[in-house]
Amino acid sequence: MGDKTAPDYILSNTANRGASFSGDVKYDAIKYNVSASYSYYKSVIGILSASHTGNVNDLYQSINNKIPAIVNDFSYSISNPKQDVTHHIAKINFNYYFNESAFLAVQYAYQYNRRLEFDVRRAEYNNTAALDLDLKTSTLSLDFQKKAHDWSLKTGVIVSFQNNYANPATGIRPLIPNYDKIDLGAYGIATYHLANDFTIDGGLRYDFSKIDATKYYQKSRWEERGYDSTFPEFITEDFGTQWLTKPSFTFHNVSASAGIQKKTATDWHFFANASFASRNPNPSEYFSDGLHHSTGVIELGDLNLEKEQSTKLSLTIRKKINQFSIEVNPYINYIQNYIYLKPVGFETTIRGAFPVWEYKQTNAKLLGVDLQTQWKINDSWQHSFAMAYVKGDDRTENQPLIDMPPLNLYNKISFSKKKWHELLLELKSEIVTRQNRFADNNFSTNIINNNEFQAVIVDISTPPPAYHLLHFYSEMKFNSFKKVSTTVALSVQNIMDVSYRDYLNRQRFFADELGRSFQIQLKFNY
Repeated sequence: MGDKTAPDYILSNTANRGASFSGDVKYDAIKYNVSASYSYYKSVIGILSASHTGNVNDLYQSINNKIPAIVNDFSYSISNPKQDVTHHIAKINFNYYFNESAFLAVQYAYQYNRRLEFDVRRAEYNNTAALDLDLKTSTLSLDFQKKAHDWSLKTGVIVSFQNNYANPATGIRPLIPNYDKIDLGAYGIATYHLANDFTIDGGLRYDFSKIDATKYYQKSRWEERGYDSTFPEFITEDFGTQWLTKPSFTFHNVSASAGIQKKTATDWHFFANASFASRNPNPSEYFSDGLHHSTGVIELGDLNLEKEQSTKLSLTIRKKINQFSIEVNPYINYIQNYIYLKPVGFETTIRGAFPVWEYKQTNAKLLGVDLQTQWKINDSWQHSFAMAYVKGDDRTENQPLIDMPPLNLYNKISFSKKKWHELLLELKSEIVTRQNRFADNNFSTNIINNNEFQAVIVDISTPPPAYHLLHFYSEMKFNSFKKVSTTVALSVQNIMDVSYRDYLNRQRFFADELGRSFQIQLKFNY
């Protein structure tokens, strides 16, 4: 695909090329089956040129004027900055059935990801990736399930090993360093049917995780973040302006959940669940130290991060009345040491000026509700509605959490006629309101105005306005050849060509989202 377009301008250097393949083979016996699958994905993705600014003035003007700093003619070419991503995954599955009520599932999966990111560099380096990561992951899991009368039990173990290699030939300190990560987990889930209309369940899980990394830190950054006093044991060698460090972290986590299900005589369904879970900081949250090309920002990890601990209570209420059904899911989630990205200012590098975002922690509360309805009007017409809202609060700073999605409303009306070649027509309405609850993370900087420095406030916090989008989808199926069926589909996104920006997209500082787009799809089943 060529450059994407917003309603008023070309989103320059957003072309992409992709190719994928997948296949599987399976053997069935009386008491067992064995299957193997492989998938491949390759993509070259242009990164919006305007998101990589050359100086503070360009960045400030882009954020405040709402116009990209770079707008070129439409093109199919992909220039730097860009990403080149290759993904392989291979799986082997073995399922053994002891009897009708018990079976064992064993799976081994291997994933290989190659991620290259190219920046705009001097001529001799322009074809050399600024980021070159090889990520290899091996995972082995065993799951056993047993049913007996009113009981069912599921238990299993999982072992995973991950290696990340950051190629030093880039000549640039990698965003993510070399690391090895080992995960080991074991779990058990039990369900008991007290009656046909009442069920209780509970689960328990233990996880062990270990990360060993090798990373060069600039001494100025190391001291600026206070690591010289908190992690002196990580330093292994002195390279003048840099420390060679070997950070190592080990975690032991326990998670648990308990729930009930109840169905009444009037066809109401109630599901209640309480859970406690822990999450370790991932390598990007610990070690990020540089430009994240796809978002056009500098990300900084923090070695002081502790694991998140979440306590969640949720309730689901479901009711069906003739051809109409409704489901409501309110929840509350308290998260200790909640990890998030916070904008903290600018940083000027030899490449240009970029916003700096740091990984931070706080104690958070998420209070939300999801609502869904389905209405079968008649044999041909259907309507569905969905609503999602979450209120996020930073309990430590007594302010709203950053990057919380605003109220979302979705309506879809569908028309289908099976005898008309299985015709399907759908019109979808998407309403995204403005997020009025946000933290003030604005900061000041100096720009050059009339050859003089001028102090300005960079508004990096205020969310964009609300927007309403309409989308259309249609498809028909034909028997084009013997034993071959063809599905023809046409879809139109953003029918009204609305100009809007998504609060959760960090490239909203540089350009609008996509305008009207058409897609034609042909699928052959044989």
